[in-house]
Amino acid sequence: MIVIGDKLVTIVIDLRKNERSLHERYVKNLLDMIILQLIKSAPSCGFDIITFINNYFNILLSPGTVYPLLSTLEKRGLIKHKNEKRYKIYALTKKGEKYIRSMMNDYMQVHKQCLSLSKQSVLGWIHMRR
Repeated sequence: MIVIGDKLVTIVIDLRKNERSLHERYVKNLLDMIILQLIKSAPSCGFDIITFINNYFNILLSPGTVYPLLSTLEKRGLIKHKNEKRYKIYALTKKGEKYIRSMMNDYMQVHKQCLSLSKQSVLGWIHMRR
């Protein structure tokens, strides 16, 4: 027999898992923007990027997630690296600076649009479509 209190605890735990999963999904979907912003602030190696994301977002990314993305960003000309001892230190290029500015503007526009949605505007749009 399960006590109601246990059910509530289970529901709260499940909700927190969903919130955590959603948070992680947002970070991973925006990972290129996050990495470019980080590199813009301070040239960094892959390990420093992983550590920062873990400390700041409380999400531990695998090297298999971060290093291929760094390679892709470099191939696109958005970042470049220089070798320092055993590390590759990544820095933003001029093209990367322009790209991150454009990307941030687009992100902010979408973010504003999402925040401005209200039940009325959604319902109004649905009624207009009928």
